[in-house]
Amino acid sequence: MQMAQEAKRRIAPDESIWEQLTGKTVVLAGNENSQKECFRQNLAHLAGRLGGRFSLSDDLSAAGSEDLVFLFGMPQAGTCRMEALLEALAEISVRRLPCTALVTANMVYGKQFGASHAFTEQELGYACHTSAADMALSEMRLAENLAHRLAAEEGLPIKIVRTEASPGGDCAEAMLEAAVKVLLYGVPGEAYNLPGNQENAETDAASRLSPLPVRTDTRKVQSLDIRGK
Repeated sequence: MQMAQEAKRRIAPDESIWEQLTGKTVVLAGNENSQKECFRQNLAHLAGRLGGRFSLSDDLSAAGSEDLVFLFGMPQAGTCRMEALLEALAEISVRRLPCTALVTANMVYGKQFGASHAFTEQELGYACHTSAADMALSEMRLAENLAHRLAAEEGLPIKIVRTEASPGGDCAEAMLEAAVKVLLYGVPGEAYNLPGNQENAETDAASRLSPLPVRTDTRKVQSLDIRGK
């Protein structure tokens, strides 16, 4: 009960975005992880508040051409789910689902050094692709590259959104609205940082020999113009 009340308080729907989901289904496909659970719980509460304007599903095979698909690419800790993710990307490509976003995590940025700043979408740092510790990061980078290639070479209108590995809290409303905004108005093949708790976190004056904490620059998603579309 308390969780439901907290989720309800932190979602104040923006009609200019959510009214466009009327009669549609939001499909949550891909890997089971903390991101997917956050989307599932908060979207369910939001759908209830909006009187069932849209519905939720986990069944990618039932997605129609008017539906919205979030494909979650971050593997669970200790698992390797790349094969299933590749199969889902292939299905989306064959069926030409027009409103799809691959959801990855901010850990794709890897290790960066120097002066503290918010990372823009193109600033990927160091990752060891032979390290077990970086396996999840490597898998998500591969998934992003495949999504970008499908968009660039096959014209698939798939977008990429990056969020925290365990999103939630006060950022849920802004994160969900930004994610749907990317689905509807984002540029295929491009990545967008979603707002979260980390972007506003204060950073310590750490040694320049230590990796920077991940804070993301969200100006790109904020700049999407929905007027006249």
